Amino acid sequence: MNQTIIVFCKQPQPGQVKTRLAAQVGDIEAADIALKLAHRTIDACLKLGVRVEVWQTPRLDDTFATPGIDAIRLQRKGDLGQRMGYAIDETLKRCSSVVLMGTDCPGIDSTYVVQAFALLEDVDAVVSPAEDGGFGLIGMRRYPEGFFSGIEWSTPQVYRKVCDRLDLYFEQWARLPLLWDVDRPFDLLRYEVLGEG
Repeated sequence: MNQTIIVFCKQPQPGQVKTRLAAQVGDIEAADIALKLAHRTIDACLKLGVRVEVWQTPRLDDTFATPGIDAIRLQRKGDLGQRMGYAIDETLKRCSSVVLMGTDCPGIDSTYVVQAFALLEDVDAVVSPAEDGGFGLIGMRRYPEGFFSGIEWSTPQVYRKVCDRLDLYFEQWARLPLLWDVDRPFDLLRYEVLGEG
């Protein structure tokens, strides 16, 4: 199966990333943590031998350039749903299955991504719930037009809304194990316990 990983990255500008965490550790430290998380996620994906694309915002540069990445693209304009939908739809024109993820979830490692692609051999979509009510990864074999439209992002209802859409558009889809984001000081402690912070 022709597979592609999309890693959604936001450039780590102090004051623009990890704002909840920055309230505790400062803007510069929060930006440094965001960059480390991004590179950790990209490195995990590069171990799998499948196509890896980094889609970044707000501008295109070499912040996330890593040997082995197949493409670095600029996220389109719009809300998060429009940007993810466009990236998935465009990528599926070139491959049979795509997995899109952010960079905030330490639980997304090589094994986790392999599990997502393995499930996509039998179902049309996969999603991973996150403790904050969002999701950390979504994978599809086809993209229904408007799938993400009308979802209010950064709320505890995001995952439930996405599951409602999956029920609507796909006969078969699967859930992956629960993830957590590095967003609060407590999350940073959990991350440091892993020996990666």
